[in-house]
Amino acid sequence: TDIAGCGYGSNIFAAESGVVVQSSVKWDNGEYITIQHDNGYFTMYAHMCPGCRKVQVGDRVTRGQVIGLMGQTGWATGVHVHFSVWTGYPYRSGSIPVNPMQFY
Repeated sequence: TDIAGCGYGSNIFAAESGVVVQSSVKWDNGEYITIQHDNGYFTMYAHMCPGCRKVQVGDRVTRGQVIGLMGQTGWATGVHVHFSVWTGYPYRSGSIPVNPMQFY
């Protein structure tokens, strides 16, 4: 799910408490973060602005904590955050993407 309209540099918040398992840069996701949550889900937040990741691998985050800022890095055509929810580690064998709107 792409979330836009907040403007470049707007806060991105952790959807739920958990541990940061990725905080990196990739050609398609740009600057991105992946969190493994206490409820077994993983969330990924992609296309943050350059240098705007506020957490590192191993950091414990709480629901609502600012983890980064909105940008347009990677394969993005506008300022937004690509938010995804997974039942396993994203893009790995056995992981299944989940529609985030079912939690809304």
